[in-house]
Amino acid sequence: MIYLVYRDEKIEGFLSFKIHHYLHHDHDTSEIVELVVLPEKRNLKIGKQLIEKIEEIAKEKQLEQIELSTSTYRKDAHRFYERQGYGKLHYNYTKALDD
Repeated sequence: MIYLVYRDEKIEGFLSFKIHHYLHHDHDTSEIVELVVLPEKRNLKIGKQLIEKIEEIAKEKQLEQIELSTSTYRKDAHRFYERQGYGKLHYNYTKALDD
């Protein structure tokens, strides 16, 4: 699912969202895959509106939780998600694969 904030013929922000069916959860879960707001449009509550909309949909679908990942260096993003009520619950490991 993709949600857009579109004003004056320009996309100002978007959120992509995926539902997962994991065996280790009692109910389906969801993931915010990407949340992007144009730098000049930040602090206008666009990201908050997108999060609120996706949370509303997740509740309607009776999903267990919403997860997301963000890079360790993105401190502003961490503060934003924490203000929205999200907490750090686990580590996310990655490994680059050579050709």
